[in-house]
Amino acid sequence: MNKIIFSTIFSIVVFSSGIAASSENYMGVDFTIVKYEETGYSDVNPKVLRLRAGHNFTPNFSLEGHIGFGIADDSTSIMGFKADMEIDYLYGLYVRGNVPLSDQFKMYGIAGYTNINATASLLGFSYSDDEEDFSYGVGIEIFSDKKVSCNLEYMQLTEKSDNEFSSISIGAKINF
Repeated sequence: MNKIIFSTIFSIVVFSSGIAASSENYMGVDFTIVKYEETGYSDVNPKVLRLRAGHNFTPNFSLEGHIGFGIADDSTSIMGFKADMEIDYLYGLYVRGNVPLSDQFKMYGIAGYTNINATASLLGFSYSDDEEDFSYGVGIEIFSDKKVSCNLEYMQLTEKSDNEFSSISIGAKINF
């Protein structure tokens, strides 16, 4: 599966034509809802403020880094007791293939590595753990001009046999 995703992103980057990048570097900020799913338990959706920075090597290929910090935890019930989960931090490094649809719209595929540190609390006890995995996703950018854009993005952050983290983000980006 990972080979198919990588091959698709690589093909998009190499074979698609696009608008010229107005700037080589960019930074953005996103509001991210992280979904944690574990077999046998209700899902929780802690919130994250995510910062991202990247470099456009070509109009169709970028390298991007993310760092995020939890801004709100979420709760569920486990055997009648309240359990909380928060994202302490997350970070990742990704390649991004951009497909311009017009001067104002761009689709992209993103793939790379993510590390997430989360803390779960139940009955006064807390447990923190790191999850890391290959990550992938898709997004769309809407440009107000050549320097400023808004984005909507879905990512599968980690995928293990009994649990997974995914996210949906909305944010803004400035090219410079």
